[in-house]
Amino acid sequence: MDNISNTSIDEQSSSESFINIGLSRYICLILLSALLIPSILFSLYIFYWIYRISDLRNRLTNHIILAIFIISFIQTTCEMPFLLEYLRYGHVSFDSYSFCKFWIAFNYSLNTSILFLNSHLSIERYLLIFHHNFLNRHKMLIHYIPMTILIILAICYSCGTVLFVPCIELFDYTSQLCGGPCFQLQPSIGTFDLVFTVFSPLFCIIFFNSFLIIRVIQQKRRMLQKNVWKKNLGMLIQLLSVSILHVIVWLPVTIVILIAMTNYPPPAIIIELQTSWVLINIMYIAVLINPLVCFFAIPEIKDKIILFINYLRRKRQQQQQQISSTGRNQIHPLSTNQNQSTRFQK
Repeated sequence: MDNISNTSIDEQSSSESFINIGLSRYICLILLSALLIPSILFSLYIFYWIYRISDLRNRLTNHIILAIFIISFIQTTCEMPFLLEYLRYGHVSFDSYSFCKFWIAFNYSLNTSILFLNSHLSIERYLLIFHHNFLNRHKMLIHYIPMTILIILAICYSCGTVLFVPCIELFDYTSQLCGGPCFQLQPSIGTFDLVFTVFSPLFCIIFFNSFLIIRVIQQKRRMLQKNVWKKNLGMLIQLLSVSILHVIVWLPVTIVILIAMTNYPPPAIIIELQTSWVLINIMYIAVLINPLVCFFAIPEIKDKIILFINYLRRKRQQQQQQISSTGRNQIHPLSTNQNQSTRFQK
């Protein structure tokens, strides 16, 4: 009776399912694999210019953006291969308790670091635009120390909760990230973790970006110096290009979590979105597109790439002009024969 009831429940759940988990896994595999190689090549190109241009490294406005870029590159090259192997085979790389602990801690540390740095970037960009002198005087206290502390805090907190919170781990080697850590199933710790690592950074990013947009628009009406306003607008666009990307991919995850937390039992589609890991995989798109964001966010890199594209365009135009000029200079044999025949007639 138990087996019959279980199979009937499975058939009912499969018939009522909204998401084809196998199909969604292969779609994520194709999409992420297609973006992986261009992302790595573009990242190496950006690293080349970071090494060549000292002003790019020394400029205060670029530091947090470059830190997010480096963390995204680490996630692309070191953590994403585990994900791609799972998406391809439907099984984690190693059937090991230690590997599952490592993968979860590594993934959580990188994601939390990116969110923390994005929230700090949103707050600091306000000071850069409206209190630039104050920030320059206290850049060690306001810029360097918080950036370092946030990265260390994200790593220590993520590793500490995954490795040392007492709970019974029941890892599933056929699930992404081995099914996740057990501490998130505990109501108090799991809720605090979501608020501390996801909700709070996203709230800071959305609030300070919205507040900054309003202030810059108000500044345009009051300020007579258009050059200063254009500079502030450029720094705002630089911030938005980095922050909006992560908000777009994290906001659906947050909404799904909030619906699941405030509804008992949660809707079936919400449960499937959580168990299928579809939304989690979408977050990797932001990691892979991050080099392209750096292209728009850092003017020095953007200028170098535009100059390189213009050089290739001019070289192509010169080659076309040479081909057309050589074609005009060549004399057709029929025309030469006609000229010779007219000479003999004369």
